[in-house]
Amino acid sequence: MNGPTGDLKLISCSRLQESTAQFFAWMPRGIVVKPESRKIRRFAVQLPSNFGDKTQRESGTILNLSTQGCAMMTERIPAVSTYVSLQVDLLNGVAPLEIELAGVRWIAGNRCGLEFIRISPEMRARLRSFVVLLENTP
Repeated sequence: MNGPTGDLKLISCSRLQESTAQFFAWMPRGIVVKPESRKIRRFAVQLPSNFGDKTQRESGTILNLSTQGCAMMTERIPAVSTYVSLQVDLLNGVAPLEIELAGVRWIAGNRCGLEFIRISPEMRARLRSFVVLLENTP
């Protein structure tokens, strides 16, 4: 088969695996390539938040939000695989949204990703309503 740049070559699966292995061996250390794993769309926001445990609270800014998690920027990043409670000010004049338990899933610079693990039915309804509002905002 002829293409615009010459002959098109078919390669076997084993050759593709070998090429992929060579590519990853060549890549500089510290670069992580991962496929997009989110199934739920996140929406860009800038919402004040605070997080922590019973003994210490820190402030942050939520950068993106979905019904299942968020990305947060903060000066004091919690460690990966730790758990925090989270309060998010939805800037609507009502008490903050309370996430009872969120797991820290990744860290990059002064940002981290949180997965919402435990949230009361009332708070989950408020979160869903807010996300629907974001979905319908042009």
